[in-house]
Amino acid sequence: MDCFFINIVGWSAGIEGQLPGFVAISAFFIAILALKHSFDITQWPVIILAGSVVGAYLALLRFNFFPQQIQAGYSAKSLAGFFLSLLSILSGAKLATLLFILAVPFADAVFVILKRLFSGHSIFISDGQHFHHHLLELGWSRQQIAILYWSFSLLFGILSLVLNSWQKFLVLIILFSFLFLLIFQVSRHTSKKSNPPFHSQN
Repeated sequence: MDCFFINIVGWSAGIEGQLPGFVAISAFFIAILALKHSFDITQWPVIILAGSVVGAYLALLRFNFFPQQIQAGYSAKSLAGFFLSLLSILSGAKLATLLFILAVPFADAVFVILKRLFSGHSIFISDGQHFHHHLLELGWSRQQIAILYWSFSLLFGILSLVLNSWQKFLVLIILFSFLFLLIFQVSRHTSKKSNPPFHSQN
């Protein structure tokens, strides 16, 4: 499961500031959800670790946002996915809540995997077909794309605070379906034969 989240997070790191922003937001809401169980002493290490992740990735964001001075490399991406999955397991948030907050990277990852499989390509070879690649081709700036990802994570994080488990499950299905269709429609409006605007590691 950790590898699953590591890949989800890592594949949404192609734009400057994209990854550290939504990782910090996700960790923040996990900390808030853990605070709801603060009467349990075992949740305090989770809260402290989540706060540390927020601080670390906000610091990275300071230098990673466009124009970047520091690149979010493989270690930053892998640690982000690992910490988020670990925190969601140890806290009262659970993995479903993390999927809820990371709905956009999750839908993008599923879409890209299915597209590569149906195209007969390896799911491990980069093809420049992620959601952020298509938005770049549509003329979005790097700043706009990063802020879009942050906004989705912020919105879904707020919803995670007010919905119960069953409501989260239903809304997650609706959100995933909507986002999957959105990514599909955006990909249809971009040229399949065009090269990605920059070299991607994803």
